[in-house]
Amino acid sequence: MKVQLWRFWLLAFTLSLVFGSSTLSPSATASAKVFRWDIITFNSQGSPIPGGRAFAMAANMFVNATITLKGSGTFDTDDLSNVTGGGTYVVRSFPQGAIQSKGTFQVTRLVLYLPTPVVPGTTILGGLAVLVIAYSDGSTGTLVVNCAVNSAPQETEGVTATKGLVDYWSIQGGNTLFHVGTTF
Repeated sequence: MKVQLWRFWLLAFTLSLVFGSSTLSPSATASAKVFRWDIITFNSQGSPIPGGRAFAMAANMFVNATITLKGSGTFDTDDLSNVTGGGTYVVRSFPQGAIQSKGTFQVTRLVLYLPTPVVPGTTILGGLAVLVIAYSDGSTGTLVVNCAVNSAPQETEGVTATKGLVDYWSIQGGNTLFHVGTTF
């Protein structure tokens, strides 16, 4: 799994160099350049709303920990540094659950966005976004937001993250959503 993750990052980096900020598929929408991402939950009627939590795990012979993230933001595929948003994080030991660190994170750059087609009659779409983030404790990392709306069956739903040298690569739960434009 670790090797596949490094292959993904190499592919994402290569695609961002080759395509620059023009990674939108024609089926997403010809004019869309600004998107919103959210870690979501669902209200009592089953409608998605911002404010959910997503979980990922780092598990190897040296580190057993989870990261819980809550957040949202926007990005512009024409200007990779035109980003907003962030959220909160908590790192816990696993399986004990002791808090190792917590604080906030801020998105600093879009690396790549690969969208799915927009759901007809809505602003909702899925896809995969790779974002560079800065944590409030001074560490940096990446946030990968995966949304399976309108995607192939093997697409995952949730987030993965890195914080410093730790790779929280295993999605453990949570839901995400992308929107064309900046409003939910």
